[in-house]
Amino acid sequence: MDSHDHHALALTKANLGFGLRTAELLEEARRRWLATCGQLLDQDIDETAAELAQLRDAADWRSLADLPARAGWRLLNREVAAWQAAARAAISNQTALLAGGQQALAQWQRESAAAFTTARNAMPVQAGFRELLSAWAQVPVAAWVEPHAPPEQRSASPR
Repeated sequence: MDSHDHHALALTKANLGFGLRTAELLEEARRRWLATCGQLLDQDIDETAAELAQLRDAADWRSLADLPARAGWRLLNREVAAWQAAARAAISNQTALLAGGQQALAQWQRESAAAFTTARNAMPVQAGFRELLSAWAQVPVAAWVEPHAPPEQRSASPR
């Protein structure tokens, strides 16, 4: 295998590695969502069973008549709790996905820069292009994603 093929292989492996890591991150996010939904479903089943037990154990007409009103409040509280849990899960999931994405992007950047640097040293390249490759390898991934960061995390400099 000549050096050109080796460099192309290294770059292809970096790109495939980035794609595979991205797919793994999405799979992890999907599994976290499934776990959250499973927990919410389990809670709902337990609460429904408790309400059915109250219905079954009602000793008189008054306690039976009070069940719908109490069930309505419990249902409202349960829905609010479910939405809160979903919001917490969404924030946690998004944070984990972005952190993993930044790590995968940084790894891809390092591997691509290494492949380009090796290729650059193996063939005659103009000095300006060499400087560009060197500079690109030094740019932190955070600089790429900063415009999409929450406003409190963005730098104060105008874009």
